[in-house]
Amino acid sequence: MTLPAAEVLEVTEDRLIPTELVPVHDEFDLRRPTAIGARFIDHAFTGFDRDAEGTATITVTAADGHGVRVAFGRDCGWAQVHTADHVVPEYHRSGLAVEPMTCAPNAFNADAFAGDVDAGLVVLEPGAAHAAAWTISAV
Repeated sequence: MTLPAAEVLEVTEDRLIPTELVPVHDEFDLRRPTAIGARFIDHAFTGFDRDAEGTATITVTAADGHGVRVAFGRDCGWAQVHTADHVVPEYHRSGLAVEPMTCAPNAFNADAFAGDVDAGLVVLEPGAAHAAAWTISAV
């Protein structure tokens, strides 16, 4: 997996409640191609490296080089990644979620964990609209 994010939202172990936005470290520094292996991930990431058009790209590939790419623009400032760890053995690691998001989880309470970082909460007035887009493609 290559996940070009500079920050990760730490969460409580028991309920995954966001606690603090920190620079990526050890297990969450996936800015270079890294095997996911046994690491547990159910976290939101932000601070993406983007290309000249503002697109961030998360890539997941198998050992043979085949995989998928998720690309998203500035309307999605966050991405949730989940390794699908499950207590029921037949469901454990049955997939991998990569979800571009407009805001952090629990963005309504972002002052408690994000400090001065924009949590991305979109507030719409009556009749207003908001759009965000992303693409998923084969590698």
